[in-house]
Amino acid sequence: MARSKSYLLKLSGEVLGTENSAFSPEKIQYITSELSEALREFKGRFAIVIGGGNIARGRELGMLKIPRVRTDHMGMLATCINGILLSEKLISSGVKSRVVSALPCGNFTDTYSRNEAQRWLEDGDVLVFVMGTGNPFFSTDTVSVLRAIELEIDTVLKATKVDGVYDKDPAKYSDAKMYKELTFQEAIQKDLKVMDTEAFLLARDYGLKIMVFNALKKGNLKRVLSGEKVGTLVRNAL
Repeated sequence: MARSKSYLLKLSGEVLGTENSAFSPEKIQYITSELSEALREFKGRFAIVIGGGNIARGRELGMLKIPRVRTDHMGMLATCINGILLSEKLISSGVKSRVVSALPCGNFTDTYSRNEAQRWLEDGDVLVFVMGTGNPFFSTDTVSVLRAIELEIDTVLKATKVDGVYDKDPAKYSDAKMYKELTFQEAIQKDLKVMDTEAFLLARDYGLKIMVFNALKKGNLKRVLSGEKVGTLVRNAL
């Protein structure tokens, strides 16, 4: 894979917490260290979309019989909390960072503007996008692809707990095989769950590259930003 000069990393909120706690100091320190180490020598534009699942999980909220629109609002607020935390940890590690929200959040965050975001990225700020698109029913997968298209970022990094995209669930099947590279058409035909369908098709239509990699392997993010072949690359056919 040729080295890209622009990346958007999609992180789930779960990377910041555990099953028993919304926030884990150990996990937060790990992800902050991985980011700061990877970005230290990286010369390009870098952004992050953070989820809120460690604080507000849609399945659990749905069991409370709260309407989907309102549970999505709660999830969006959770991303704001996570974004502030992650950005502050990056700043304390020497990384320039801003929290950028799809909706106005007072003086807690900057409000998203494409032109401003482009300028901040060119200035070397790592942008942490929160509050989704500002609307319910859109996943953070979709937000990641949307922001990448808007800001002309060519590669979306999807952080996962496994090494890449497999032909079947590696947690259930010991003979599962990982793909090194796939076209969008192949992934669709094989019904591989790379991202949410809406996000996946949008990425295909606008020619993005998606790199699915294991964020829990130390040094993996730095390897990706250095142009090494890590995980599974999904893109349109050449």
